[in-house]
Amino acid sequence: ANDVVYYNGSAYIAKTSTTGNLPTSTAHWNTFAAGSGGIWNAGLSLGSANQVVAVNSGASALEFQNVSSDFVKIASGNTTANATIDIQGCFSTSYKFYKLLLAHNFATGAYIEVGLLNASDNSHNSSNYYSFGGSHYSGNHSGNSRYTNSNGASTSIFAQNDTGGFRPVNTWGNDKTDELSITEMFFANPIDTKKTMVKMHSTWSQSGYVGIIHAIGMHADTGSMSGLRLQSNDGVQNFTTNGFYAVYGMKQ
Repeated sequence: ANDVVYYNGSAYIAKTSTTGNLPTSTAHWNTFAAGSGGIWNAGLSLGSANQVVAVNSGASALEFQNVSSDFVKIASGNTTANATIDIQGCFSTSYKFYKLLLAHNFATGAYIEVGLLNASDNSHNSSNYYSFGGSHYSGNHSGNSRYTNSNGASTSIFAQNDTGGFRPVNTWGNDKTDELSITEMFFANPIDTKKTMVKMHSTWSQSGYVGIIHAIGMHADTGSMSGLRLQSNDGVQNFTTNGFYAVYGMKQ
């Protein structure tokens, strides 16, 4: 049973053990794919949406399975002209590590905060978010000279906490609307009932300066977190519609 053969341009799968019976015998065979176009026979189960055909665990037959991967995109979208953007339900027990990739800017002087959503009701968690890190930034120059002129360039260390979210660019504004600032954040198992630890790497761009920041973050609440909130620091300044984001899950 379940043997697959190719006969006269079509594929057939055996209903039971059979010998000496042509695949055109409907008592012994089902049409698996009719013709060279590989059109699925409507008489057979199609499984569920987005499933794939694979060999079962006993290596004895084919079956439909859900796609499984150690690295999966969970959510994605574009930034909208709002001060807050919620990404609900992106954290679960399926993965231990999560990565947020974000390219964004604001129409006016504001900096980004990335908060967590409570698993219980998708509300924003306002416990303290701690960030400690260092930055490299240019001197005060205009246009492309922000990138080419090292005069006045400097480094700094920052340590801060806020109830709105982590500060991947500290307090540097992201208001150069024709240059996207890029943020990469790694989260360790936010759905677990422990403090959520974060690693952050970000660039930022404004009229007089550009820079890059590396930081560690810690969320003081030990509750279960299931999503993210992207917001301007004052909750008033809107994102531009130029940006985009994606959240990925990674297995242990």
